Amino acid sequence: MRPHRPDPTTLSFTILGLTALVLTGLASAVAVMVLLSETIKGVGNKGEVIGVKPAYAQNFVISKGLGKMATPDVLAQVEADKAEAIAAAIAALAAAEALKTKLEEVFGTTGAVIKKKVGPSGDIFGKVTCADLAQHIKERAGALPV
Repeated sequence: MRPHRPDPTTLSFTILGLTALVLTGLASAVAVMVLLSETIKGVGNKGEVIGVKPAYAQNFVISKGLGKMATPDVLAQVEADKAEAIAAAIAALAAAEALKTKLEEVFGTTGAVIKKKVGPSGDIFGKVTCADLAQHIKERAGALPV
């Protein structure tokens, strides 16, 4: 008769005459997908979809409000949000380029020159403020979209 060789995913032991059989390695192979709503050091950043063990997901990530289960609906919403953010960034870039073109037309290569009083040694009295610059741009270019 050949000796009994246990399955590597099981562990059996005897305590006080009772034999117990413990399954090992089954739960560790299963991972659930979680969308992080906050950054977790060593795990992932906000907005990432990560795979974690079910117990970690339920007992830490979800219970503390650091993330939620990555269902197909949640993943579709994430993709829609990304597309919306990209569209907004493209629109902002186009507006900035238009403003840059307008300012280059008005000021050319000389830039904005603001005249202030200076002392005999060339030191300026006061300072050039944002309001001074805004007034100068308004006088030279008219009302620019902000």
